[in-house]
Amino acid sequence: MTKTGAGVLHIRNLSVSFQSGHELVRAVNTVNLTVKPGEILGLIGETGCGKTVLGMAILRLLHPDTLISGEIVYNGTNLLALGEEEMRQIRGGGIGMVLQNSVTSLNPVVTIGRQIAESVELHQGCTGDAARSEAVRLLKEVGISDPETGYDAYPHEFSGGMNERVMIAMALAGNPSFLIADEPTTGLDTPVKNRIVSLLQDIGRKRSMLFITHDLAAAARICDRIAVMYCGEIVECGSTADLLSGPLHPYTRGLIGSLPQRGFSPISGMSPSLINAPPGCRFSPRCDRCHECCREHHPPLQEISNGRYVRCLFHD
Repeated sequence: MTKTGAGVLHIRNLSVSFQSGHELVRAVNTVNLTVKPGEILGLIGETGCGKTVLGMAILRLLHPDTLISGEIVYNGTNLLALGEEEMRQIRGGGIGMVLQNSVTSLNPVVTIGRQIAESVELHQGCTGDAARSEAVRLLKEVGISDPETGYDAYPHEFSGGMNERVMIAMALAGNPSFLIADEPTTGLDTPVKNRIVSLLQDIGRKRSMLFITHDLAAAARICDRIAVMYCGEIVECGSTADLLSGPLHPYTRGLIGSLPQRGFSPISGMSPSLINAPPGCRFSPRCDRCHECCREHHPPLQEISNGRYVRCLFHD
């Protein structure tokens, strides 16, 4: 199926920092990314590398004291330059977000259907029976087998996988052209995870998507391209096929090598602090091919072929 519609997103020189006491946490460091119309871009990396912060920054859901610089351009509009009222129209209506952890994101004392209906009312302007009908339709679209009964259920009456489907339904309530899915498979067992990935794959046929995950196998199934993030930076980006068949950055090779089907070999060491990142290459303390110059010089993200980027002095 050919994907149509708008939904193009350009992230240019984006940096996001937080003040923590007397120290500065540099969560996102000069990131440049583009999600093309109708494309699913995977953003992968270990926990704490800045993936979720980047996703929240797109919709300006971070604390007002957060330090943000750069541009986030959605369909030609810089979101960082919009007023709050204009931004509210973008959230849900233009860009939908599947928030991480449905257990804490859903209101435990409001029914599933009512929570979806509220999103429908906000973004589509309908109320009453019309909002309920649309909420039931969305529950059916995301695979809830008995949507009429599901409408009146509470989150604790649903399984983790069903609540994840509810989060997806809420994100679709405004019929957005762009979807951000933040770790939608975390904590799910393999059969449920596979069903959620298949659902997102179907949804991605109709809109652009940023798929944030630490699950490389899930990203491999549904993403057109993959960007690899480490210590707040993009270290490699390219088509899914190229990146998985011929990874260029040592960190990407380590991620692929840690997959069960690739030998389950973990990357040595720990991810560095976002407060005191290593000088030079951020990955140098964990890299088995590190040279002295890697510790001294911070490599740029360079395009080595059409659409293929890597941040490594010795990628070849």
